[in-house]
Amino acid sequence: MDLSPLTDADNALLERAAVAAGAHDFERIAAVEHPRGERDAARVVSPCGVCRELIADYGDDVRVLVRTDDGDVGGVRAAELLQARTW
Repeated sequence: MDLSPLTDADNALLERAAVAAGAHDFERIAAVEHPRGERDAARVVSPCGVCRELIADYGDDVRVLVRTDDGDVGGVRAAELLQARTW
């Protein structure tokens, strides 16, 4: 299945499908950019704002994998990606 052109709505559907299948406690989640060419590899990217909100809705302590400034992959709490969140 080609997931390269996913939209925010598609991501929400994937998360809802996971919940419908019984996944309710997420420990970690990652946004991954689909490879653009045959030689490219999938890579972790920061989730967009809508996806950040959806992830945080499952729990402020869900670890979100993000790419650091030096290119490594690290994890932060979902709440840290929405510092101004008041709901």
